[in-house]
Formats: sequence, structure tokens, C-alpha cells
Amino acid sequence: FLAKGGGRYRLSDCEIVSSDDYATVLLVSRDGQALRASRSILVQVGTRARPSGWSNRPATWTDDNGKPVTGHEIVAHGQAPWLVADSHIDLRLANPHLSKAVVLDANGQPLRSMAVDSMGWLKLPRDSLYIQIEA
Repeated sequence: FLAKGGGRYRLSDCEIVSSDDYATVLLVSRDGQALRASRSILVQVGTRARPSGWSNRPATWTDDNGKPVTGHEIVAHGQAPWLVADSHIDLRLANPHLSKAVVLDANGQPLRSMAVDSMGWLKLPRDSLYIQIEA
């Protein structure tokens, strides 16, 4: 719930800025070094994902203790293809060695290169799931 938390998260080795209601950002050093010193980092982005045709509606029911509970009832589970929400994420790594990034497809295959600016900021493509950042 990035937007509700203020949209800017400063950590020791990175900064994440996002206007997304929900997203996850995972950074993994691929060479065993701390993110600050790593020469190869994999970024994984996750957002809301649901199958096409998914629907739900507000519902109220009674729990095992007889208390009313409000939530949502799934009306239709949907089917393929899955609809994945675009992300809106800027990422800065406190690592002066990193100079190039490649967007990867869901199978880890290179799709396209992207820019890392001189301050270490990357504007992640809205449809990206994985980004490989290297020295």
C-alpha cells in the first residue's frame, strides 16, 4: 500500500517512489554482495493481478462466534488471460557501480535496455516484472 504510506520509501541502500495503491518491489543481489556494492541486481515488481472476468461484491456473514463480518464475496473466478495492473515506480540505488539496466520478460529473457541516470534513478517501465541492473 505504497501510496497510502506516503509514496516515498528511503532505505539504507535504495529509495522507492510510487503512486501505486498496491505494489511490491524486491531487490536481490545476484553476486552475494550488499545492494550498495553489488555489480548485479535483480528487481522484481508485483502489482494487483486478477483473471479476466473476475468479479466480487460486498457481503456480510456471521463468523463461528456469531459475530457479523463484512467483506467481499467472489461472484466469478474468471479465466485466462490474467490482467496485471501497470506499476508506477521510480527506484534509486545507492550504488555508484550500476550503469545499465535490461527489462526482462516473465521467463527472464531480455526485452529492452533502459537508462540509469547519473544519480542512480531508474523509472521502471509500467509493464515490467523483472529488471536486471548491472555495472
